[in-house]
Amino acid sequence: MGITLTPNKKFFIIQKGRIPKVNVEGWRLVVDGQVEKPLSLSYDELAAMPQVRLTEILECYDNTPGGNLIGVAEWEGVLVSRLLEMAKAKNND
Repeated sequence: MGITLTPNKKFFIIQKGRIPKVNVEGWRLVVDGQVEKPLSLSYDELAAMPQVRLTEILECYDNTPGGNLIGVAEWEGVLVSRLLEMAKAKNND
């Protein structure tokens, strides 16, 4: 049995506030805090990293049983776990 993706035009949208305008030339992703090796990546550096594609379900926390605030989509990008490995995230056990 295959998984049916939710078409983009039918995917739920929840928006709080304005959509930010991002200047990718000055944008940076910073991973710091409980890490041994703080990480700062430009947009281009992040985009050049190995990408993965996952099919996942996304459901709004406010969805009611049987509600339509749920969808299935393909998501592509860098795994957060990879970024945490690169920054040598500390284990808080």
